Amino acid sequence: ALITFYGGDCCLSLNKKCTHLIVPEPKGEKYECASKRENIKIVTPDWILDSISDKTKKDEVPYHPRLIIYEEEEEEEEENEEQDSQNEGSTDEKVSSPAS
Repeated sequence: ALITFYGGDCCLSLNKKCTHLIVPEPKGEKYECASKRENIKIVTPDWILDSISDKTKKDEVPYHPRLIIYEEEEEEEEENEEQDSQNEGSTDEKVSSPAS
């Protein structure tokens, strides 16, 4: 919505009109395809937000998703949260009914 509001166009598939691919991580089929094409700049969503905030098109290079550094603690927390959400609602405990 921000892209179109500020005059940009969005497309779901990579074509000759595409100038940028916006992805949070350096992975996926579109990322692989775009990385082989020099005319497509690959950036994180922060590039959009910072460009809008500064009212100018920011340099794309520092916004490449390969440059994102994840802290080890963050990764461990995310893994623990995923495991917790998978375990929710599944228990091995037996519920005994009260004796009558």
